[in-house]
Amino acid sequence: MTVFDSNTAAELGAASLRLAGGVLSYTPAAGLAGASAATATVRAVCQNTNMAGQPIGVVAVLDEQRHIDFFAPAFNGLYVSGTDMGSATGSGRYLQGRNPAAGGSGASPAPTPAPSPAPAPSPAPSSGNECAPLVARAGDSVTYRQTSSAAGAAPFTVKYDFSAGSYQGRAAIVGTVSTSGITAAQAGVGTFYLDPVSGAALAQDAATPGAADTVTRYEPADWQQRLTQAGIPGGGSGKISVTATTQGKSVSDAFASLGGATALVMKYEFMVRREANETVSTAAGSFANSCKFRVEFALKDFQVQGPAATSPLLSMMLPLLQSSFVVPTELTLWSSDALPFMLPKSVTVSTLPAPTGAVTSTQEVIAFTKAPR
Repeated sequence: MTVFDSNTAAELGAASLRLAGGVLSYTPAAGLAGASAATATVRAVCQNTNMAGQPIGVVAVLDEQRHIDFFAPAFNGLYVSGTDMGSATGSGRYLQGRNPAAGGSGASPAPTPAPSPAPAPSPAPSSGNECAPLVARAGDSVTYRQTSSAAGAAPFTVKYDFSAGSYQGRAAIVGTVSTSGITAAQAGVGTFYLDPVSGAALAQDAATPGAADTVTRYEPADWQQRLTQAGIPGGGSGKISVTATTQGKSVSDAFASLGGATALVMKYEFMVRREANETVSTAAGSFANSCKFRVEFALKDFQVQGPAATSPLLSMMLPLLQSSFVVPTELTLWSSDALPFMLPKSVTVSTLPAPTGAVTSTQEVIAFTKAPR
């Protein structure tokens, strides 16, 4: 296997892994500076599946900050990817193992950016998956505009800028947000943290950047990547279940009169249908061969955790709280491997109670910058 720097994608050297009796052993090759031999007990092994429910491999969980993915069959030649066990936590290093290319020398190539959730097209490097946006890197920037048919709704823009940073002691790509025509709170966005290798969302701040006043975590963390990596053929369908857990001061304050709450837990199910690829046009240009999906989602469960959960008043309020999250919604989206982080375009139609009726919201990329890859 090969060890890389997550900020530069530079190849640092080779290492090997061996699993025996639930213990994973790591041995750096000569010349790999800053790494040392290490062992770790595998705390859990979880099966990975794609959106069609088909197994694609397993995840070996070492601790709260370290895990290693094993893919079977290999994904674009990649059969293992994860934390570099022999380097210090937060070093920003990761390891990957690839099958040698046909006719090649057998050496592992430099990693191509893998996917994250998804503007003018160029021959720049892609994610290796036509439906998967590029993993965000330091130096990337994406701006989108959102419009709505709702009465009185004004267009607004949101810009994402990406830089190298950390989250809870581990290397992360930090996304900072600036808005025009709306506040960040109104847009429901805040500073967020991504895994530098997979692009999976680690967490998002819903208040002052870095303050972690209110943070939402997702399980699986890479649900957006799984959606765009699903590999659903044209005319096919699949589903994915997502749990969103929100914790912080805003949650505890909202339920203070009921004794307080430690978390809000919402479980969603996304039904996805893949349609034929097509060219989609945006203010930032046209994206040829974009993957087209239609998505419907529904709230399956809504929980309040903490002292408020036992309040009789909450049991009376719960149906109202649940109904506020249950709005019949259909989403049409186009994804491309020519753009970091964002999708080129999406159209959401929500059916609200009378007299409002159907409301259509359109989001499209209007400008972007890609860091060298």
